[in-house]
Amino acid sequence: MAGWTYLALLILPALAGAGCVLLLGAKHACRLPTLYHFAYLAGGTARVAETVVAAMIEREQLRVSDTGRLFCTPVAVVHPLEHAVVAATVSPKGVTAAGIRLLLANSAPMRAISAELEALGLVTPERLRRRVWWAVCAVYAIVLALGIAGWKWPLLLPLVAAAMAGAALLAKERTQPRPTLAGLKSYETARGDRSAVDGAAGLVAVGGLRRYPDPKLAKALQATSK
Repeated sequence: MAGWTYLALLILPALAGAGCVLLLGAKHACRLPTLYHFAYLAGGTARVAETVVAAMIEREQLRVSDTGRLFCTPVAVVHPLEHAVVAATVSPKGVTAAGIRLLLANSAPMRAISAELEALGLVTPERLRRRVWWAVCAVYAIVLALGIAGWKWPLLLPLVAAAMAGAALLAKERTQPRPTLAGLKSYETARGDRSAVDGAAGLVAVGGLRRYPDPKLAKALQATSK
């Protein structure tokens, strides 16, 4: 086997695997149902939780103490994520932004958002993503066997073994799906739509709690979210 052929076999499976993962799902971007779906594409469950906090502060459904602890107000909430936050903030001690992130990370409303994005083809189905990377790992096993049998480019054999280990690592189950190519396009489209991404909650959805427009409040919320 020629050296350049072996080198191509080292590079192409990883590129093919990454391309397949990005292309899984929808072929075209679509309008996102809510700002929380946008936040999921922007930064996963942590960004959604931060956006919920910002949205509820903006609508006066949450108040923030000087120490950054969150307390619910009598103003009614609608979204299931917001109901979960209210349930956590009824304690006299309140809750921190970090506590909200932990609370919502694997909650039923958060899983529903993930499932909706997957149904729209905007995040990679975990089962299919793992299948792609296990296939890449199998290809690398064959490449490694060919290299050993032909004893060509022996210095590259450790690289093949490392690539195979990397593919196996990528094939492990993730707690949060990643956006597909259509998901990234949907994110970029929504980011420029002021009717969809606006206000303090929109700023936080894009860049996290550090982007909250009130600097003092942003500092307090970040201090309790570490």
